[in-house]
Amino acid sequence: AVVGSTTAFVRFNYPPQAWPTAIAAMTISFGVGQTLGPIVVGAITDALGSLSYALNVSAALLALGAVAALCQRKVGLKS
Repeated sequence: AVVGSTTAFVRFNYPPQAWPTAIAAMTISFGVGQTLGPIVVGAITDALGSLSYALNVSAALLALGAVAALCQRKVGLKS
């Protein structure tokens, strides 16, 4: 779902010549998050002794992302 939604975002907000670069940047960002996420969850679990703390942090970040998505508008680039 992430790949489809980011591709749609880029196609709706950027001119066609910018699509490859913008999609590549979003894919790299997603990959970094997928790589660092488990490391951070493990560190929180090790530091606090319970997976529930890391799951609460994950839920809070997900809620924050949802609120940010609600505030999102089209980029508004002129083509």
